Parts: sequence; structure tokens; C-alpha cells
Amino acid sequence: MRQLRKWKITTFFICLHFALQLFLPYSHGITKGYNTWTEGSYGYSWDMMVHNWRPIHIKTVLYDNSTGKAHFLNPEQFTTSTRWYHQADMVVQFAHCVRDRVREEFGMKNVEFYIDVWMSLNGRFAQRMYDPTINILEQPWSPFSGVPWVLPSVNQSQ
Repeated sequence: MRQLRKWKITTFFICLHFALQLFLPYSHGITKGYNTWTEGSYGYSWDMMVHNWRPIHIKTVLYDNSTGKAHFLNPEQFTTSTRWYHQADMVVQFAHCVRDRVREEFGMKNVEFYIDVWMSLNGRFAQRMYDPTINILEQPWSPFSGVPWVLPSVNQSQ
């Protein structure tokens, strides 16, 4: 009796594993937008390694609303990773980390974070990825809804 129960549990988990393997290639269907450009379910879809990003221009600006000054940031002072600027969720995390760090080290409490990124995807022409007029610190992010501040890729906007 005990062997039968073990066999049923093992069979259940094996079937669950295979069901996940069948579902994951199509998981980009639960997110909004072209998965490669919007990075909605980037880490869970089968095509996560079939594209090549090339940064053309990256500008990060931190506005201190208390003084009215704009501070142009070098992202390499905050992170050595190069993945963050083409993934919307990581841009939000980066903006919040920068905000927390300047609040702690420099006492800046009322700041805004803007980013202007131009990328080339798979050797295509460069295009702007994010709306540079949007304060990233005020933007929500969810893997199950579209990110309004990610600009559509040119082939999406036609």
C-alpha cells in the first residue's frame, strides 16, 4: 500500500514537470506585448537567450526637487550588471535602489528618476526603449499587465 502511494506521488510530480515544460514555451502569452522587447516574462519563456541586445545610448537623470538640480548618473557607479537597462522590472528596481542610496548618503528626500535608453535588438536599427519623460519611481510594474512607459518596438507600432 505504501509503495502504491509513493508511486502515485512520484507520477503526479513527473506529470506536473512535463506539463510545465509544455506550458513554459508559451508563457509569453500571459503577458502583454512582444516578449523580446517588453521583457514581460523574460526569465520564463523559451526564447530568453535567442536575442542580442546592444546598448547605443543610456542616460539616467536624477532630479532633486528640493534644489531643482538635475544629476546625470553613471549607472556603473551603482551596478556592474548590464542586464538591468533592457528589462522594465530591473529598471524599476534600479531606480528605487538609487533613490534609497541618495536618500541615505546625501539626504535627498524628494527625487525623480528618468531614463533614456536606445537599444539595438538582434542587430536591427536602434530605437528608444522607454519614455524619457516618465518618472520611473512613480510607475507600477506587474508581469501580468502592460508597462505603459515601455515604448513599442517599431514592428509593433505598425
